[in-house]
Amino acid sequence: MWPSTHVNEIVSLIAPEAALEWLSTDFLSFSPAENDFEWLVGGVWLRTKFGVFLATAGVTVLADGQVVRPLELQSSEDMLAQVAAEIPFINDHLQEHASSVMIESPPLQFLPVVLKPWRAETYTMHIVIRNWRCRARARALQSASALLFTSGGGARLLVGTDVASLAMVLSEDLTLIEAYLDDCQLMSVADYFSCNSANAIPSNGS
Repeated sequence: MWPSTHVNEIVSLIAPEAALEWLSTDFLSFSPAENDFEWLVGGVWLRTKFGVFLATAGVTVLADGQVVRPLELQSSEDMLAQVAAEIPFINDHLQEHASSVMIESPPLQFLPVVLKPWRAETYTMHIVIRNWRCRARARALQSASALLFTSGGGARLLVGTDVASLAMVLSEDLTLIEAYLDDCQLMSVADYFSCNSANAIPSNGS
């Protein structure tokens, strides 16, 4: 219904290529980063045979001031390293303001104990490309906003950014997924890599 197509301009995912390759071939389990499994969550843990990634909503501000929210994937190791590197600067700032509060280093393991298995021996993964309507832009603008997993039996899992907030969308409900995919296109990982190399607008932080 949403075939892979060539796009004019695309705001790319904030993610290493290896993460997309592993998720497209060796996806094992998932879990919301907080709260119960529901439509809107703060983030989503995605586990593969080769690593664990946290999916969150990225923020990209374009030259014309438009804000777009592409999907961001960060490995658990990179996230821990980033947090650990920032803590000394935060504590120095707190001390400068005479605060008695000190932030401790994060635990080495803080992933959820229980992850829900993705029960599919065969599946496909597509990058969901959302169309953004902006009259001020001469060319169409699209962003890589979600991942869609589809099993050989027809089950689906959507992991994507919300269009109106910094929340994440997580659902296996086919009706809700269809509603999310309205005005979107699906692109294979191979086609995304090819298209992204020629037409990408770099995401902040990528």
